[in-house]
Amino acid sequence: MTIDAEPLSGSLGAEIRGIDLANLDDTDFKEVQTAFPDHFVLVFRDQKLTPEQQIAFGRRWGPGDLVLWDNRSVQHVAVHDHGEAERRLHRFTVMGDVPR
Repeated sequence: MTIDAEPLSGSLGAEIRGIDLANLDDTDFKEVQTAFPDHFVLVFRDQKLTPEQQIAFGRRWGPGDLVLWDNRSVQHVAVHDHGEAERRLHRFTVMGDVPR
């Protein structure tokens, strides 16, 4: 599969199309990872993920990577899935358009 990375602005951000995060295999994830250094922010619209699938996707990224969920369009629950490891959570609000 070849993903489509549509730039969102001149130098930052891309919307990734043509991918289903709920059924992401290793080959497709490598393609997503390859798009990250080119765009720094990746947006995946209209994904239907269970809380477990959200966790699994987040865990595929490495130390120092940041995974954000847009609370305007993702329903989730808090899950204590990190054992004794330190976990820092920060909440912030970004002004912007209404999700499609």
